[in-house]
Amino acid sequence: MSGDDKAKAFAETVATDSGVTLAAASVLGGAAVATTDLGAREVLAGRWEILGLIGSGGMGTVYRARDRELDEDVALKVLRAEVLSPADLERFLREVKLSRKVTHKNVARVFELAEHGGRRFFTMELVEGESLRGRLERSGRLAVDAVVGVGVAVCRGLAAAHDEGVIHRDLKPDNVLVSKGGRIAITDFGIASSLERGSSKETSAFVGTPHYMAPEQVEGSRNIDARADIYSLGVMLFELAVGTPPFEAKTPLAVAALRLTKAAPDPKSLRPDIPDGLARIINRCLRRDPGERYATAAEVEAALLGETAAGSAPSVMPPVSLSAPDIAMPSIPAPPPMRGVRIAVLPMANVGLGDDAYLAEGVTEDLIDALSTMQGLRVAAYGSVVAFGGDARDPREAGKQLGVEVIAQGSLRRIPGDKLRLTVRLSGVQDGIQLWVGRFDFGAAQLLDINEEVAQALAQAVAVKAPPPDRKLTDPIAIDLYLRARAKYREFWREGVLESVRFYELALERAPDAPLLVAGHALALARAAFFSVTSLPDAKAAAARALALAPELGEAHLAAGAVAMQESRTADAYKYGLAAIARAPSLAEAHQLLGRILAETGPIEEAARALDFAAGLDPASGVTRRERIRLLALGNRWDDAFALLNSVAPDETLDRVGMMVVRLRLELWRGNLAALDQVRTHLGTLGSTLTGTANEFPIFLRAIAESIAERRPFRLEELTAMTFETGSSRRVLFFHQLAVEANALFGSMDHAIETLKSAVDKGLMDLVWLDHCPALSPMRETPTFVAARSALLERAQGIHQLIPR
Repeated sequence: MSGDDKAKAFAETVATDSGVTLAAASVLGGAAVATTDLGAREVLAGRWEILGLIGSGGMGTVYRARDRELDEDVALKVLRAEVLSPADLERFLREVKLSRKVTHKNVARVFELAEHGGRRFFTMELVEGESLRGRLERSGRLAVDAVVGVGVAVCRGLAAAHDEGVIHRDLKPDNVLVSKGGRIAITDFGIASSLERGSSKETSAFVGTPHYMAPEQVEGSRNIDARADIYSLGVMLFELAVGTPPFEAKTPLAVAALRLTKAAPDPKSLRPDIPDGLARIINRCLRRDPGERYATAAEVEAALLGETAAGSAPSVMPPVSLSAPDIAMPSIPAPPPMRGVRIAVLPMANVGLGDDAYLAEGVTEDLIDALSTMQGLRVAAYGSVVAFGGDARDPREAGKQLGVEVIAQGSLRRIPGDKLRLTVRLSGVQDGIQLWVGRFDFGAAQLLDINEEVAQALAQAVAVKAPPPDRKLTDPIAIDLYLRARAKYREFWREGVLESVRFYELALERAPDAPLLVAGHALALARAAFFSVTSLPDAKAAAARALALAPELGEAHLAAGAVAMQESRTADAYKYGLAAIARAPSLAEAHQLLGRILAETGPIEEAARALDFAAGLDPASGVTRRERIRLLALGNRWDDAFALLNSVAPDETLDRVGMMVVRLRLELWRGNLAALDQVRTHLGTLGSTLTGTANEFPIFLRAIAESIAERRPFRLEELTAMTFETGSSRRVLFFHQLAVEANALFGSMDHAIETLKSAVDKGLMDLVWLDHCPALSPMRETPTFVAARSALLERAQGIHQLIPR
């Protein structure tokens, strides 16, 4: 039987196993029947129809809603029940009613107070645009004239509110909106004021936001007046002008406490081009003593207008653009903000799929991938949601544990006519309000297209602009093979990766130009190349083809970055990683790629940030976990490193293999012979699991033990049984580093130095390891080490120049 015949036979077997026959493919390729119950949108108090999510915060969730009586859209804020005790309710109602009297163009008006199902909410004027926080994250600090212009507008809004006896108490960039036309409007007046004076624990003096609270608020004073808003205004002007708040610390409490013990820095010390007059205004607003601040917002406005007369003309904020420009290689895009709507897709319930349960898993993962391409969304990765599968899970509780604002759940089942039915529901985590529900009946050929429709609908429900769908994969058998390939790719080790490559190749025979298949194939080949360099040429060709077919696809750039990484073209890998994130902001593996590179080149803080973010997107990733452990140990945080090392679940066999390899490295660094012997014993107990995965490591440990016992150098040439030279450049360098460590600690310094020089010649980039690995201490004063460090520092600086600022 020819290769083509074997492939076809295998594909037919897969199709039959999944309930999709070749004969039925044309039937299933017909138009999908999609039924979306638009009437299922929740209507509060019989009047306000929920249209989508705007955002959420400490006090509640804001939705876009349609006022059916007035036939207009409004912003509707549902308050969190836990921040409003019964004792506070009367005071809250009084404060919000008072804030309704504030009518000024620089204040977003409050319209109605109401209740629905025990949930208190109020409606406000809907300001189409973005917050100052969004503007800061998108564009960084503002021009001086824009800072003055915003300050004047905010002062006018504050003055109007203060004249009505309303104090904001939580003024910050998040609560100042910029309309599409440039209008500035303050929102959330009176809310923090009523809550802060309440009696419950949640409504104590710390209801405000620590970065922006006046010192008297931090101290819990009951004598809060308009000058507290003046202080918050000063913090906000400082941040608009400089790009960061005046006080920074690791915890909210520490941030709040700093203003009690230290004076705010002069903004000119951080941005010298700020005019002296503007700096004086900001500094006076930030005085510790309320009596030394401006007494009223009108006084601040007059001072700012005086600054205008001195030469800084106030600027109306330029119109808001809600879409980011497309960034293509070789330009280096800045990473997206780590804010945005936080969303999770729980595993789709498998209803009667039997052996085809992987279809539900694949639908879930593919939907997560589709959402991950959308700017403005922070999507929980597949690995972080798998633990929340099953009908018994409370989706709101799962959402709280995942730290998201909205959560999607659903089911996939077979229905008569050889079709599938996908039902998906989106709801808010804090209040359970249903944002959208859809039901789709379709043939297997439409599975990925339907997922795109669902992704578009979910994005629209949370006010995120979604790119037009363009999947171009409709062959039902190719789709089935694609889902199987994705599942195998997640296994990481050699056998799973090779199975993934096999599934992708079979799928590509049916859909050779499908970008998803080409990019996925390139990623799988790049991972396979770590174990066998023979896969690298095919991986490189596949990545180039994926970029040509779909330059807008994040996975295509990730594939190119993965190939570059295996070839030790680190700068190219970093550039492609940035490009992948620009196109798919929640692509966990792309953040992981950047973190891995920075964990070698530094800065360590940037590496930790990237890896922590990748772990937040995909907590189940063994690769990310191992990189974080390594970085913690190199940072001399041994307790944290071993705590994370010991956190692997007992049933994660392959990941335990990976963790054993990490433990080997850490104990080698510490020179712990007894622990190394234990690692060898543990690796031996895993038996057949090691075949094709980590079987070389017991051999490595045995070689180390023999060289120590015989008091002779440890040589890489001895390890011919490991055949490590057949792996990629990355794998070769990995074993060089192990040999350097072992010889420096237990063998010959001459051989350690010789192996280090060889590693540098082969393209070693790991400056962080060179500087911080404790095993290398004995050789740091040698001329070869000094020369090696000089070479690695130069290489690392090339990466540092690429880091977006």
